[in-house]
Amino acid sequence: MVSIQKYVNALFIFAGAVIWLVSRHYTEVVVGYFQLSRKIGGATDLIEHGVPFALALLTFVILRKNLTTSTFSTDAVAELIKVTWPAQKDVVMGTIVVIITVLVSGAALGVLDLGLQGLISTIISG
Repeated sequence: MVSIQKYVNALFIFAGAVIWLVSRHYTEVVVGYFQLSRKIGGATDLIEHGVPFALALLTFVILRKNLTTSTFSTDAVAELIKVTWPAQKDVVMGTIVVIITVLVSGAALGVLDLGLQGLISTIISG
């Protein structure tokens, strides 16, 4: 259970990092748009750095303390640990099959397109 909590905490930290990244961008936009550096001076650094950090920390704490979110994430990670992932050989063979299928169907559709194009041009010109 402890190893699962590490993954859940990592997911919550990632969510906080995304919130930090997005809110940092938008706080910079707001500070620039309203020219807050002119109006309040050096406090804009606190706004540009502090607000995104506070939002990221708040996101992590809310996700961590919310019982529903925590339970769902723990269960999802536990199920992912149980998954039997395919071997590299199976993935390579599946990829080759997909590539060959795409090439063959592309060639067949190309030949069909050329045939229908010739047929339609014959009908239109004739």
